[in-house]
Amino acid sequence: MTTKNPNTVEEKLDAVLQEIEALRKASEGLAVRVENLEGLVVESHKILLAFSQSYYWTPEWQEMEARADEEAQLGLGKVYESVEDLIKDLNK
Repeated sequence: MTTKNPNTVEEKLDAVLQEIEALRKASEGLAVRVENLEGLVVESHKILLAFSQSYYWTPEWQEMEARADEEAQLGLGKVYESVEDLIKDLNK
């Protein structure tokens, strides 16, 4: 960008074009930074999700899952039509 005050139409146009070019370059840098931030957000979400569900892979939880599968195969347990039915049964 020029430091003097543009007087002619050509000088004013040149100053505007230089400013547009500077903004274009700045916006390219910002786009890259936004893409990087988006990537960090996605990776952070994956890490938090994995961490929040890590209990599932503990030996104790896997043992309970296996037991639940066995009970389901044996036809043990109850099936409820709705959450309300489950709550009614729990309150008995």
